[in-house]
Amino acid sequence: MGALDKYERQVVSDLGLVCKGWRDATLYTHRLWCAITISSTDRLSGHQKATKWLERSRSMPKTIEYHSLWNRCECSGRQMCHSTNPLLIKLLSEGPLLHHFELQVARRECFKNWIAAMGATKKTHSFPRPWDSLRSFELTFDNEEHDRWDQLEEPAQSIFNILPPVTSLSIHLPPADNAFPNLSGTETDSRYGVLDIPRDLLIGLTTLTLSCDWKGTRLLAILQHCTNVETLSLDFNLQRFPFMHEHDYPFSKALANCPILLPKTHTLRLSQAGTAEVLKYLQAPALTHLHLEFSGSEIQITDFENTIPRFLRVSRATGSLLTLHISNASISGAHLRRSLSGLRSLKLLSLDHIELRDTLFIRSAPGDAIHPHLPSVEHFKLLELNSDYKSIGVACLDERRGCTPCIMTVSFQKKHSDYEYIQHYASLFLWKENASITLLTIPPI
Repeated sequence: MGALDKYERQVVSDLGLVCKGWRDATLYTHRLWCAITISSTDRLSGHQKATKWLERSRSMPKTIEYHSLWNRCECSGRQMCHSTNPLLIKLLSEGPLLHHFELQVARRECFKNWIAAMGATKKTHSFPRPWDSLRSFELTFDNEEHDRWDQLEEPAQSIFNILPPVTSLSIHLPPADNAFPNLSGTETDSRYGVLDIPRDLLIGLTTLTLSCDWKGTRLLAILQHCTNVETLSLDFNLQRFPFMHEHDYPFSKALANCPILLPKTHTLRLSQAGTAEVLKYLQAPALTHLHLEFSGSEIQITDFENTIPRFLRVSRATGSLLTLHISNASISGAHLRRSLSGLRSLKLLSLDHIELRDTLFIRSAPGDAIHPHLPSVEHFKLLELNSDYKSIGVACLDERRGCTPCIMTVSFQKKHSDYEYIQHYASLFLWKENASITLLTIPPI
């Protein structure tokens, strides 16, 4: 259950008025009370109600999410900044202890105003504030106007210096077109954007999410200090070529020759990516879960032919990877086979919204180095298929005989004339003795 705004909280309160049984049910369902949403229109008078609401969750981790109702803030025109909402500031300084806080601001200047407001409370409170004990923080810059990031402060004046020692950090940066507006008539260039996040904060993180469509490798510099990050998520916001023109950049060359080491990262997620090229610059020897969500367009040939296999080799993860999820891409079956080859420990393979340009599984010749028979896979998901089922090459999966029993889940984007035939054909094959595969089909709607 997500965070509840004041109207949703009123619904829960009304349910408790029906009868004593319903009241007890709501009061003892502690997860109903552990997360609230505050908006820029909420007033300070709601502080007592919000505090009591969160306290009803007892020992459960508590969350506050703050959202402005507008993507613009008029604080530059001497009006009160949305981010300094008095109710929000008081909850963060005098409310119950928090686990997670999510802050949405329009511009960097708004975040600075919020920092100043929180700094003022530190001077008037001798006891630790809820903000000081925070474990998880999510920051979103949600502005539809230009907010220049190419003239940043010195590291000592970084807007991130105020952050408490959280273990989970999520930052959603503004679109490149807004952060690096094309004022000179030349191509907008976000290659020089940087994030001056304190090194000690990065070292203490176990979870990091970075979302932006900026180009270049300079943002990757912060990963050099993420030695304890276990879950890393990189969202490229549909940027198709984030590393174009980077090959001659000295920092990129250095990373290509000596990738950033993420010694404890077991889960790596790429989202809305136009390419998997970022994997050239990373190595994750503890990797067990890899999620690759592309932007839906035809990806670079080298991604599955070279980049992903090389990343798995450099990370020494071919024998330890447990789950692989690939979605929203048009892929050559031959190139995908290369990426799957040698994944001896893989337990879950999920292909979601994948368009295969040729057959995925083919009969392997003796001694063939590319042989993705996937002996340990327990669940194989083929979701939202839009191509001919025969492009999977399901008949070749009888080479798995004697391997770990496997469940295959199949779904289609839409019903087509061959659907009944496909069901019949697959069932005949998969019921063969010792085939080690059970078929589950999800009919199209």
